[in-house]
Formats: sequence, C-alpha cells, structure tokens
Amino acid sequence: MNRELLEKPFLATEIKQREGGNGTALNYVEGHTVIARLNEAFDGVWEFIIKSFEVSETRDEVLVVGRLTAGSVSKMQFGASSVTRSKADNLPVSIADDLKAAATDALKKCATLFGVGLHLYRDKEEQQKPRSTRAGSAPQGTGRISAKQHSYLLTLARDHGMPRREVDAMCQERFGVVLDHVTKAEASLLIEELTKRDGPPPQHPQPEHRAGGVH
Repeated sequence: MNRELLEKPFLATEIKQREGGNGTALNYVEGHTVIARLNEAFDGVWEFIIKSFEVSETRDEVLVVGRLTAGSVSKMQFGASSVTRSKADNLPVSIADDLKAAATDALKKCATLFGVGLHLYRDKEEQQKPRSTRAGSAPQGTGRISAKQHSYLLTLARDHGMPRREVDAMCQERFGVVLDHVTKAEASLLIEELTKRDGPPPQHPQPEHRAGGVH
C-alpha cells in the first residue's frame, strides 16, 4: 500500500468548490479523481461494493453503505444523496441515479479512511483557526486559490525567473503552506507582490478582479 501516494495532496485544478449548508465554500474532489488516485496507488487492484441501501421518504434522500477493499484491508462508510425531483410534478426523476450519487459519496468517504483527500479536511480546520494562530499574517479569504490564480502566479514567477520550488518556498515562508493550498486572498497578495517586483513586466492578462480579491 503506497501511503505517500494515497495521502498526496490533490492539485488546485483537481479541487472543486460547492456551497455548504451555512453558506461557506466547501472544497471537494470528484469521484473520477478519487478513482484515478486509487488506481494509481493500488495498481487498479481494489474493490468497492454496496453492502446495503435505503430510500428514505421522510428525509427525501437515499442512503448506502459501501465497502472499499484493497489487499487485506477494508473500509466501510455511509454515503447519501438527496432525491432529485421533477419541477413539473415533484416526482423523483431517477432513484437509480440518486443511488449512484450516494454510492460515489460512500466511495470517496471510504477512500478518505485510506488517506485520500485528508488534506482537504486539514485545510478546512486550518482556515477555521483564528488568524493569530495561523502561520503568516496575511488575511485568509474564502476558499482555496482558484485555477486562474494558480496559473497566473506560475506565469508571473516564470517572468521573474522563479522556478516552482521557489514559489512554494515563498508560500511556505509567508503562509505556512505550498502554492496549491493558499487561499484566494493570499494568492491575490502574491500576485500583487510579483507584479510590483523589478524586472520585465508580464505580458499576460491578469485574472478578473472582483470585490474581495481575485476569484
């Protein structure tokens, strides 16, 4: 079992965001991305089965229990998905598709028990810490660095002759994390710093700026 590969952080371009129950942005990875990581770590030799499922009318959701097995190790977890209903008659559109979504949720949660995507939970806990307890002194902002910010920062770094390892070192020094795990607000500060440095001006359009920083 390749623990290092299983727990390897996902790239910023692989991490998506959705709105949580309290209006905050939640980071997640899609099912196919987790499957690709499992295939890579276990050379494709793993098995996922649904142990049981339930369609709950009172909660208007479907629940499944899944088991992920690799070698001699098995992990079990629940997965859930809301029932998708037609706007026309409020009838379920496809319980089968809802069960598939719940199964994917269970698979991702089982994979987490193997270490896949654990850094997403650590990042969430880190962002919830008081500012004074977090490495660096920059504002945290909401959500992880966007794909546009990530690409633009690497372009700026190349314009200034900075290899990727120096960018990661700069992020570690200022914020306590590598580039892939800085927040949007921190990425905005880095973009501002690099665009003000002496040297040839970058010949690339900047990402669109909106209220609260670059998104």
